[in-house]
This record gives sequence, C-alpha cells and structure tokens, in this order.
Amino acid sequence: MIITKKKFAKKFKFCPVFTELKSLKKIKGTTLLSIFGPIIPLSILKNFKYCINFHPGTPNYPGRDPHHWALYENAKYFGVTIHFMNEKVDSGKIIYVKKFKIQTCSPKKLMNTTNKLAINMMNEMGLNFIKKKITIKKKIKWLGKKRTRNEILLKAK
Repeated sequence: MIITKKKFAKKFKFCPVFTELKSLKKIKGTTLLSIFGPIIPLSILKNFKYCINFHPGTPNYPGRDPHHWALYENAKYFGVTIHFMNEKVDSGKIIYVKKFKIQTCSPKKLMNTTNKLAINMMNEMGLNFIKKKITIKKKIKWLGKKRTRNEILLKAK
C-alpha cells in the first residue's frame, strides 16, 4: 500500500492508496510505500515488514525542502532517493538513487521536475517492491545534514 498526499493519490493505480496516517493505524501488511507523505511514526512502521520511502532529493539532501537547499548550494545534480524507513527520518538503508542535471534556478520548477521523476519511479518500481523484489545494487550512504523548513526560512531572510 501507499501513503501520499491527497493531491497525488490518483497517480498510483497498482495498489491501495491512503492519504491519512490514521487510516494505517490498524493495518498490518508486508510493504508500505511512502511518497510525499507525512513522517510515519514507528508505531505504524512496525506493522509492516518493508517500509520504503521515495525521497524527493539526493542522499546529500536529507530532510525537509531538499530542492531549496540544492539550489541554495548551487548543486549541479539532484534526484530521488529510494530508501527503507526507520524511526529516524531519511536515515534508512538506501535502495536506489536516480539523478538528473539541474537545469533551473527556480525551487518550484526543481520540485516539480523531481516530483514527476519520483511518481514515475514509484509507478515503475513500486509493484516490484510490493512483490518483495528489492535489490540494492551498491552501497550508498546519506551524506548531508538533515535540514528543517525553519533553517531554509532563516536563510531566506
């Protein structure tokens, strides 16, 4: 099953989609996929064997608003990181990273490009993850400092 924001719910047809955490509180299953969703508490993660997140950012941009940080730091590349979820946000073992060359200086355009890539990746790979076909090709580590929305807002002042 998938947890995501309401505005993205119709983008995924291969399994049940939920838009509110409270819907997952009493469900147990094999695989939970998260994309653009809320932070999932450990009490829900424990109900699934595999919990996988599609993070709209590369491993050097864990945390909130990675697209802003990439532009702020003049990154050349950006992308999507697929990783296992655990009790700490954006810290689980990385399964796969897909990067692209940044061709914009607008946070909104970068976010939209990244979101489209994440949606395509979910639709291409999500069913395999549900079928427990999870392959980690190479060991990739989280590199950057986990950031918050407040930090980017302070930089904008």
